[in-house]
Amino acid sequence: MYVYYSFLIAPNQKRFLNIKEALKSSYVSNERLSEITNIDPEKINLLRIDNEFTEEERKRLAEALDVKEDRSSQNNAKRLILIVLGFILLVVLVYFLFGET
Repeated sequence: MYVYYSFLIAPNQKRFLNIKEALKSSYVSNERLSEITNIDPEKINLLRIDNEFTEEERKRLAEALDVKEDRSSQNNAKRLILIVLGFILLVVLVYFLFGET
């Protein structure tokens, strides 16, 4: 469950929050962003309260606002998977080498 959350849910939520924060602190008007991204200015205005954006619309907004994708949670999840797999491999190896003598 943690891995599923780390790989799929957390990065999208973090990116969306970064877009919202960039939009709040940006001096670019909704109309200008609409011209750049082809997203309705009213929908951009609703970004502060509504989360009904498609992945493509989020990507265009992220590019227009220069929001970088946060991959730290993905890297941590990969590291955790490798540690768990390494530990399981070590236990299996020790069992087969020293377990049945």
